[in-house]
Amino acid sequence: MVQSFLETSEDMNVLYVSLAKGGSSKSLRVLLSELIKYDNFTPYVVFNTRSAAPSFESFLKSNEIQYSCIDFEFDIYPKVAGIKDLMFYLPRFFTNIYKNRIAIRQIVKLRNIFKFDLIHSNTSCFQVGFFSAKSCEIPHLWHFREYQDLDFSMTPIWSFPYLIRKSKSIRNFNIAITKGVFKHFDMQSSNSVVIYNGIEGADKLDKPDIVRKERFFLFAGNVTENKGILEVLRAFAIFSRVHKDFTLRIAGSCNPTFQDTLMDEIVLLGIVDRVIFLGQINDVYSQMKKSTALIVASRFEAFGLITAEAMLNHCLVIGKDIGGTKEQLDNGVSKLGYEIGLRYKTVEDLALQLCQVSENGSNHYSEMIDRAFYVVKELYHPKRYADQVVSLYRRILKK
Repeated sequence: MVQSFLETSEDMNVLYVSLAKGGSSKSLRVLLSELIKYDNFTPYVVFNTRSAAPSFESFLKSNEIQYSCIDFEFDIYPKVAGIKDLMFYLPRFFTNIYKNRIAIRQIVKLRNIFKFDLIHSNTSCFQVGFFSAKSCEIPHLWHFREYQDLDFSMTPIWSFPYLIRKSKSIRNFNIAITKGVFKHFDMQSSNSVVIYNGIEGADKLDKPDIVRKERFFLFAGNVTENKGILEVLRAFAIFSRVHKDFTLRIAGSCNPTFQDTLMDEIVLLGIVDRVIFLGQINDVYSQMKKSTALIVASRFEAFGLITAEAMLNHCLVIGKDIGGTKEQLDNGVSKLGYEIGLRYKTVEDLALQLCQVSENGSNHYSEMIDRAFYVVKELYHPKRYADQVVSLYRRILKK
């Protein structure tokens, strides 16, 4: 059924400034899939072609969503990992600033053509959307999907206080993807709201798709140090001293240099024949359905898309009790009065949880897994996500 975007019949043109890969683009795809059902809503997407995943561009084309590729960079201070980075620090810094100024001019030109009513920046890590909206004198919506410092060790250009001041500017509005992110950026209810991500597929399953569990644990997502992979390997090594029939599958992209580091650690821990690297795969949901449990070990996950996706796919989650992972587990307790996943704090805690899951068997956790499925369907339903964003658009445009 076609819906009217606004209470009036006026058209709505929204420009989205986004990455075209990773969790933020996946969440935007879920949002746009719902919003294009409105009969007078016209989205336009700008993304950096160098960061584009083919699936994202294919999605835009198949849904006849107009888009442009513009070269822009994160407004983040460059990281220094060695002498070479130090030597090229200032050239990289000023090159990025120059690129982003050019990008702002290009976005302003697009606005003059397409008459966007609002610019929606799909992550807090770049500021080109904010300054483009300011130049065009139209509202800007910032989607804060990360802590930046706690999860990615990033520092925004000109400092955190500078970014926070900009987020409180006149005609700027903010979405925080969790209460934790809302608090971290000192947001205020006058121009900011918490809206949880919508999860792809949460609107299609009325009951869990139950698959026979296999004897492996799964780690999925970007394989980086901040995602806690070293912690997982060490806990799995402790677990493997007693339990010899489980493997650990690692699904996700990994920097070759860091993968060498991981292989050295795996050899040192004596679990070479127990760890399987799947690489970047398209069927991670099928791995979740078969896995005994998904391990979410991020140091400080902002939301934890992978956690919700696992729960939707009837996979037990063992999550680090911190950040967005903790908030999702707490939401389950608040809503139902019972846990919807297993928690841990240390490597030893995780090893103990792995042992208990192995010894108890998957059936022991069936009620917990079912509870998690229904919580995800309700809290992270794509239509609920879109309705909340629409409500915010209305509020912004009435000001």
